[in-house]
Amino acid sequence: MYKDVWHTICVVMVFSSLVTACTPPQRNEAPPTLFDAINPTTVAQPTEKDNPAAIKAGIQETLDRYTQALNESNTDLAEQLVAPDSGPLRREFLDTFEDYIEVFDKDYVFEHTVHSVTLREHGFVQAHITIETGSAADWLFREVEGEWLFSEPEEDLLGEREIIEHEHFTFNRYAWSDITNETLIDIMEEARHVVGDRLGRVPDEKIIVHIRLVTGFPLFTDAGTRKGYYSPQNSDFGTDYMVVHAPYSFGFGLYDPAGGWEDSLQHVITHEYVHFVTTRSFRSLSDMNPWMSEGLAEYIAEARYDDVLQDVADEDLFIPIVDTTRAYGKQDLEHMNLGLEDENGVDYALAYSLVVYITETYGGLDGFWEMVEAYEPKHDFDAALQESFGVDYATFEYDWQNWVVERYGS
Repeated sequence: MYKDVWHTICVVMVFSSLVTACTPPQRNEAPPTLFDAINPTTVAQPTEKDNPAAIKAGIQETLDRYTQALNESNTDLAEQLVAPDSGPLRREFLDTFEDYIEVFDKDYVFEHTVHSVTLREHGFVQAHITIETGSAADWLFREVEGEWLFSEPEEDLLGEREIIEHEHFTFNRYAWSDITNETLIDIMEEARHVVGDRLGRVPDEKIIVHIRLVTGFPLFTDAGTRKGYYSPQNSDFGTDYMVVHAPYSFGFGLYDPAGGWEDSLQHVITHEYVHFVTTRSFRSLSDMNPWMSEGLAEYIAEARYDDVLQDVADEDLFIPIVDTTRAYGKQDLEHMNLGLEDENGVDYALAYSLVVYITETYGGLDGFWEMVEAYEPKHDFDAALQESFGVDYATFEYDWQNWVVERYGS
């Protein structure tokens, strides 16, 4: 079991969305901008009994029980830690819980520590937490019958919905998201600049960006445990859209505290914006198989996978590019979007490495697009390789794996 999978899980887990640094950094406090712009008149003020120190201790007690549940693989205990009226959050919480205990060894020791708490509107408290693995999170809790439980506000507590027109984006947001709105705009602009610089073009069209504040709302933006995703079309808006989890939501997951949630969000938005630019300025994502589109997005977003790929090289965790042995239930990178039985959280790292290998070996991004164009008519990777690079599949996969071992192996 490779030891840095926790950071990869933050984005993908079994959903294949890993994106953060692989070597656990030193812990530090959350960026102060995360807690800006809270209206003190709407915050549930602490009583003498429930002061910030007492709230922090209560949330720590809940996290200790969460740690116990993870270490004991105790789903019944985990279920008790979510507020009873938080149905969508409960489902996502338990799905994530089951994924954690499936991926990690049974003897792995989890530990969660509350470093600070910040009062939010309507009796919610936001806790900045670090995990023994070196990751961080900012989760919401609410007191229910004397216990501080994982919880999220209902739709009627999110405030007024606003549609903000920006030069290159249209933002759908709510008052509850005010603490990250300005930072999000800056991140979106930086993503557009980076993608345009590296891919060579960006479309003139705007993209709609939905900030997903809580698990159950908006209903059509079901991103699972991914930090964000891109959809080429949506019947409600008739155009492309991007969904981004708010950094203080449970759905945002974990991040590397060395760079804060801003770095993690920057990577996610850049990755998803690559999908938008690919669709609008190059070719449909349906013309590419998953490792091509996801690997390209990770390559342009400059993912950091050195430690993961070292484990791949040292422990032989390679996944075939094409599964030529089974008619059903394909276990290969061409089907990584379906969730593989034993991908060890490395599928995105391998997809990234393939794009790096192709660009370094076969003529940069021009070579990559040549391969994609050859692949599109029949979706035959072997034929595409022979047409574009003059190499068959068996030789290509052998050379790529050797390149990974030489580049990343210890």
